Amino acid sequence: MANRWRIRHKLIITFCLSAGIVTLLLLGTLKGFWSYYQTMNSIRSDLGELKTAQELREILAQLAAPGKLEHLLDEPEKLSREVNSARQKILEYEVLLQETNARLFTKLPDHYERGMLADLNRELDAFQGAALKFHEPMVRGPGENPTVDPRLKSIRQQLAKMELNSTQLRDKIHDDLAGSLNESRRAYQVSLWIIVPSCGIGLLLLAGV
Repeated sequence: MANRWRIRHKLIITFCLSAGIVTLLLLGTLKGFWSYYQTMNSIRSDLGELKTAQELREILAQLAAPGKLEHLLDEPEKLSREVNSARQKILEYEVLLQETNARLFTKLPDHYERGMLADLNRELDAFQGAALKFHEPMVRGPGENPTVDPRLKSIRQQLAKMELNSTQLRDKIHDDLAGSLNESRRAYQVSLWIIVPSCGIGLLLLAGV
């Protein structure tokens, strides 16, 4: 009877160990797959945002190109089309942010991006307003150079600020991509630390150690 109980205890212990090992292997595998899923979704979203941010930056850079601004100031309709193109890219970026948070299980903080987009919209409003008033008569003070228009300098400064903000927005996405890749490395390392020891223990049990 005592031998029978010893055998039964050994079987119970072996079963529990085997069940624990299988559970650990399953958890490690699921964690790896979940991390992969989250990382791929995050990278896919960041790439879409990066493309839109780069297109926005290129539009603003074209506005500030030598000779382009003066030409657009003389043609308000073309200027409005260029500004609307920039606004459309900002709107596309906002939609991408919403889709990203809807796709991911854990919502990512997007206060910085939304703040930058709001600033760009305000700066576009100020730029377009100043551009439309560019050809209005201006009263010059005594001693001012009649060949230099201070309004043109102000408009160029607004463009430079918008271009800088769009560059910072693009750089933020680069940082997010790097962070996603680093996070994925930590996640698969944790999965390996779960799976490899579990396999080792399982092999030792099979060997009868």
